[in-house]
Amino acid sequence: MLDRVLNAFARRFFEVNRTQGWYATEDTVYILSFSIMLLNTDLHNRNLPQKEKMRLEDFVRNNRGINGGQDLPRELLTSLYNSIKQHEMRMKEGDMWESNSLTFIAPRISGWLEKKVQGHLGIGRFHRYWFVLTNGCLFYFRGPTDPDPRCIIILESVMVGGEGERAGEFEE
Repeated sequence: MLDRVLNAFARRFFEVNRTQGWYATEDTVYILSFSIMLLNTDLHNRNLPQKEKMRLEDFVRNNRGINGGQDLPRELLTSLYNSIKQHEMRMKEGDMWESNSLTFIAPRISGWLEKKVQGHLGIGRFHRYWFVLTNGCLFYFRGPTDPDPRCIIILESVMVGGEGERAGEFEE
């Protein structure tokens, strides 16, 4: 998913900023964007000792030759480095849902879902599950604090429709 987001961003950013002349290709923007994300994670990781955090020189070296075989202007890389160092990039709480083992960025929807289960006497009862719908998959959990999904349902090519009617494919 991250790759798709970065590719779409790089394509659009390059298209809009083409006349600026700093970026030789969409790949330059993609690689730089990925590098900025890594820098942000590195500089603001509370578990990483200060002496092991990326320095400006490391960031510049990591981005050597990414601009169609050339280097990006050092002033640009320095400005990006200082900006990320001073201002951590963080997602809003409402744009994520996280279990102990999975993080969902911008899930389509999450919440409680009731599922009817047939009992041994043919009597149905409802079980409540916490679910997260994202990336064409429905993840079921026993509750919002469960570390692992109880079930994952892949929704590719799923047909949705009412009784006796046919609807288009499910699109997230």
